[in-house]
Amino acid sequence: MLFLAALFVCTFVFNAVRTYKTKLKEETFDQVDFYSMAEFSSENSEEVIKALRSGNMKKLTKLVGDEAGAEEVMGFADWRSANFDTAVSYGAGSLSTAADKKGRIEVAERIVVQAGETKYMFYIETLTSRWGRKNEGVDAVGVTTYSHYKDLDSNWSGEKDEESALAGTLFRDSSGEEQRGDQEE
Repeated sequence: MLFLAALFVCTFVFNAVRTYKTKLKEETFDQVDFYSMAEFSSENSEEVIKALRSGNMKKLTKLVGDEAGAEEVMGFADWRSANFDTAVSYGAGSLSTAADKKGRIEVAERIVVQAGETKYMFYIETLTSRWGRKNEGVDAVGVTTYSHYKDLDSNWSGEKDEESALAGTLFRDSSGEEQRGDQEE
């Protein structure tokens, strides 16, 4: 009797897992879920701000997976003395018009933060998959001075230059060109 019950449970679980994987592989979407993307962006931005506030480079490195870039971003200003409580978010947005062929699409948030006498602009990019329905984590964190951001006619999307720092890899640049290519996830 126990053998039959165990056989039944194993068969049920095997079929359920196989059916789930088949449906997941065959699923298609016709719209990006921007509401979920905006939520993921907000959650990930909060994690980045916590890491910056702590002054612990390892926390930022863990989020973006780029030790050298994280060190550069952490060294850009004294983030422990920055006033993140009065930070202003410009909201979430995407440079992509649609998900790529793997269903990935980025969403980013621009945040203005005062640290000492200087204002800074953060560009925190989140990568999503399944057309915005799954949070793949923080993709990149860019930072520059607010004056440099304005000098670029507010057209800075985290790209590294002589007046900014970048941790991680941007999914797209400000022209909308995909930076990651067709890499495996």
